[in-house]
Amino acid sequence: MKQQVLCELRSVSRFYSVRKGFFSSPVQQVRALEKVSLELQRNEILGLVGESGCGKSTLARLILGLEQPTEGEVLFENMPIPFNDRYAMKEFRKRVQMVFQDPFSSLNPKKTIFQTISQPLRIHGLVKENRLRQEVRKLLRTAGLDSPGILDRYPHEFSGGQRQRICIARALATSPDVLVADEPTSALDVSVQAQIINLLMDLHESRAISCLFISHDLPLVGFVSHRIAVMYKGNIMEIMPRSAFGLNEQHGKKILHHPYTHFLIDAVPVPDPALYRHNRRSSPSKASGSISLSNALDSSYKGCVFAPKCPYVWEKCIESRPKLREIGKKHFVSCHIKGNLPDKGVSIDHEV
Repeated sequence: MKQQVLCELRSVSRFYSVRKGFFSSPVQQVRALEKVSLELQRNEILGLVGESGCGKSTLARLILGLEQPTEGEVLFENMPIPFNDRYAMKEFRKRVQMVFQDPFSSLNPKKTIFQTISQPLRIHGLVKENRLRQEVRKLLRTAGLDSPGILDRYPHEFSGGQRQRICIARALATSPDVLVADEPTSALDVSVQAQIINLLMDLHESRAISCLFISHDLPLVGFVSHRIAVMYKGNIMEIMPRSAFGLNEQHGKKILHHPYTHFLIDAVPVPDPALYRHNRRSSPSKASGSISLSNALDSSYKGCVFAPKCPYVWEKCIESRPKLREIGKKHFVSCHIKGNLPDKGVSIDHEV
């Protein structure tokens, strides 16, 4: 429902100018995001997946207000982010926080844990000076850290998992409404990953925090998220509920996906060698037909960004960029193919 939307991107684009040398004029635009429309609901975990360089972190920076969109607008509680209002931005930053990928580089090695976590409390005037240490201990206990003398220790004295818990405690200091988690477990051991994920899910339930969860780990995203968005080259390819993600069939019913989503799912390692070989044989690996894609990398190219790699590309894919359309309950796909990815051996049913 519209009143449940907490953060929204409306046709947001973000372009960067690339120079050949320091004194040269801009020669090319890198299109990090192109007309992305996405909603983050209240009390929701929205997963965002895609290969490296597709624009996931750029989208996160726009939601955090660290960058302004080239086109479109980013709304928070149905109001544009107030980039030009210093005091309104301070209030906004209190309500949107981030957990970074590398917990060591995101902590100042010259500051103690108390100095690190108490800083946002001081900046926003949330706690009186004589109660700072008590509040910092409470935040650390919430993040699963409670040991004597922890406040006066430095980041290098902790393990990777403990440092990530410290980062989570710092993010919780301002009692945010939105938590952006950009690959929060990729730098951790598998056993520690499970602890951090359980912590984030507990915090989501106990504090009703909305979360944008960015990751390359598809099974993890499918486990954590309520909805999943798939991104490719700055474009949203698919938005689906958790029940439709990573499954080809559910209760005997075929679940359709964008061709790129199928490639991502097929790339997940399968522990059964026989099943892995079957998936490799049944998955198409190259584009069919004789359509020329020589202009696909040109800045004036208006077709689907996945067309150069799509096994089902046809003329309409080159002529125009598809829009998100609903193919199931809360399941949207940006594709010109009617019915999307067909079974192997079945002719493609193109839209007319």
